[in-house]
Order: sequence, then C-alpha cells, then structure tokens
Amino acid sequence: MTNEASKTRDLFGSLERRVLRGSGIDIGCGEDPIFPDVRRFDMQDGDADHITDHVKEQFDFVFSSHCLEHMRDPATALKGWWSLVKDGGHMCIIVPDEDLYEHGNWPSKFNSDHKWTFTISKEKSWSPVSINVIDLVRGLPDCRVLKVALQDDGYDYTAGGAGGDQLWGQAVAQIQFVLRKLTADYLPAQYALAEQELGQGNFYAALKATENALAVAPRESALYDLLLKIEMARGDKRRAAQYALQGVKVCIGARGLGRWHRLAAMYMIQMGNRDSAAQILGLGLAEFPDDPELKRLKEHI
Repeated sequence: MTNEASKTRDLFGSLERRVLRGSGIDIGCGEDPIFPDVRRFDMQDGDADHITDHVKEQFDFVFSSHCLEHMRDPATALKGWWSLVKDGGHMCIIVPDEDLYEHGNWPSKFNSDHKWTFTISKEKSWSPVSINVIDLVRGLPDCRVLKVALQDDGYDYTAGGAGGDQLWGQAVAQIQFVLRKLTADYLPAQYALAEQELGQGNFYAALKATENALAVAPRESALYDLLLKIEMARGDKRRAAQYALQGVKVCIGARGLGRWHRLAAMYMIQMGNRDSAAQILGLGLAEFPDDPELKRLKEHI
C-alpha cells in the first residue's frame, strides 16, 4: 500500500474541495499528507487511539486515510478525532473495504497490523472483526453524514485475491465518509425554517428542513409532529399515517405513552382502514395497557 492519500486526493470532487479548507490535521499521514500545510500526526507524535492526550486544539477539518483499521478501538478513537473538529467543521475518513481489500481472508494477507475490517453496511459479514461504517458514525454526536461511498477506481475485479495487494499500484479499494459537525443551533434553526416554510405554503422546503433535522435527531418526537402537520396541511392523510407509524417505531412512549399509536390508528380510521387501526391499537395496548385513550379508541372501532 502506498501514497493512499495522494490517490484519494486525485478523486476529490466538489464536496471535498469545498469542505477540506482552512486549518486541518491529517492523522496517520506518514510521508504523504493530504495537503502540505496540514498538521501532521503519526506514530512519532503519539497514540492516535488517544489523540486528545496529544492534540489540544480544534481544526476546520480532520482527515485520515487508512489509519482507523490500525486502531485498537476504532469507535473510541473516532470519537477522539471527532472532538478535534470545530463546530461547523468537517471530517473525511478513508478505510479499506473488507471485500475489495481482504478478499474474505482474516487475518489480513496483505497487512498484518490490520485489526479491523470495514463495510458500508451489512447484516452479516464473513469477517469476525467487521465494522459497519453507518453504525460507526451513528455514535458521533452532532453529526451529519454528507457522503459515504465505495471507491474502486482502477481496481481489477477479475484478479480477485490472486491479484495480490492492488493498492501497491494505482488502484483504490476503499470506503470514504465525509461528516459535518453541526453547530449547537442547527436543530432549532432547521425546525424554525420548517415552520416558516410551512406557514408560507412551501411544503417541499418544509419537508426538506424537517428531514435534515431528523437525520441528526431521529428520535425527536417534535419533528414527527411537524411532519404530520405538513402532510395534513397538504391533505395527504396516507403520508400522515406513514409518518405516524414511523413515530410508533422510533418515539416509543414519547409525550404521553401510547400517543403515536393513537395518532396512527386515527389516521387509519379516517382512511377507512379499521382493521389496521385495530391492529395498531392492539400493539399500543400491549405496550401501554393503562392508556385510557388507547382503550377508548379500541372500544370505538
């Protein structure tokens, strides 16, 4: 494996050029930093598993290429790296894709120091040390995912494992993810924007702002309230029912026990789907048997 940061830089598009600006640190850069003016951090500078013991400042961006797989605890290490990102700043991380690089072999045939393998998202992996990137970034606070992509430029799929370590050439076999650290006022600002757009009848813009906020706070019941208001204002009861059912799944017990079960059931009743309403109420009563409104609705249908 050689000059992976340089090969990655050649693949940069408008997103990377826009967000990787200002002060930056490249973690695990070796002799190939992503830009010549970044702060370099490698083994001689300290333990990247505990980077905050060595680095006390924050940066506009944090970059790391093919380093996370060498950490003893990638989730903890990544949280430490994330703490170096300023509010409103960005992180760009590159890790080898387990299928393209390891070819179903563990321990690694090509790098004996690899401690983990990575995939974008799988229910089950062949690797005993596989990490889903999507799950990994969910553990970061105030995080919005801007990009998660498999990069295989120059990769020879016909060679497979018999082709050896293709990264010694010009090929890449990696996953890139780009994240933005949100400012403290991001959620209130998106909520206020959605309310404003809704008041002006701009339903698409209101939905977009609400969905942006949900990407950061997927269990925030107030955002599901807003989705319901938007769809009811549009007169789309079917979509409102879908959002109410989402609320049942992710806002368990929010603001009044079986509230979301009641909402979902009410929308189903309004659409004439009483069987589905009865099923939803049954689920709600199984979880909240003392909820009087659930009982009343169940008796009503």
